[in-house]
Amino acid sequence: KNGSVERLGLLHLADLESVQREKADLHEDECVEHGAIIGNDGSPWATTSNFPGLSEYDFELDSIEGKQMIKVNEHKAAMAAAAGNRNPSAAGVRLGGHKYVFGTHDPSCNLVTLTKQGGGGASIMKTKNAIVVGIWNKDALMTNNMNQNTGDCAMRVELVANKLKEAGY
Repeated sequence: KNGSVERLGLLHLADLESVQREKADLHEDECVEHGAIIGNDGSPWATTSNFPGLSEYDFELDSIEGKQMIKVNEHKAAMAAAAGNRNPSAAGVRLGGHKYVFGTHDPSCNLVTLTKQGGGGASIMKTKNAIVVGIWNKDALMTNNMNQNTGDCAMRVELVANKLKEAGY
């Protein structure tokens, strides 16, 4: 169930064992800079070697009432965002320590797109047992020499998540 892969991209999945065995490739066309399949319990099933992880930590939030320390659980926030919650925590949606802004949500498949200040973004899609996360960088080139972008990242995340769904996960 826990497995790091060099490149997480177009998954060649027939079942969960494929997640464990294969060098899955969410980043096959380099549509994403970082990617992961993370179980509902927060355990990584497969990640790119550079995936920053989804952590739990204290965060100092500036608010109208002043500064306050809040608990951030990036996995729970990602799960909630994929379900359509635009503001899943007091700190919003944070992945790998960076704040993302909710963009779009497709309730028919639980696919959400997020943007990040300074450029880049992420896509997250929920399956029955996991979430698929892809993080893209506006300055990184895909294999077609075009910059990574929301649309290509979302399509790749949806493709991987649909393969998991077809396999019953």
